[in-house]
Amino acid sequence: MKTSLDVTTRVTIAPSVYVRAFGEELVLLDFSRGEYFGLDETGATIWRGLEAGRALGEIADTLVEHYEVARDVAYHDIVALVTHMQSQSLLTF
Repeated sequence: MKTSLDVTTRVTIAPSVYVRAFGEELVLLDFSRGEYFGLDETGATIWRGLEAGRALGEIADTLVEHYEVARDVAYHDIVALVTHMQSQSLLTF
């Protein structure tokens, strides 16, 4: 298992996670634990990049294109979210 993340890291979504869109937001359901997780518009953009198999750096570039955010800030936020989702067994590295 990969222990550190970098801009080339790609993650895998756990097979027990199902996603439902509600407007610009997403709700994730982890069927293995019966827990729901919500993502706002920015989180949903990150999730869609992960679903598409994009590297973390590529997702940061997408955030920079769509939002007024510096790339290093976007990347830091992506790593924080991905790390949290991995700790909840929603993703694997």
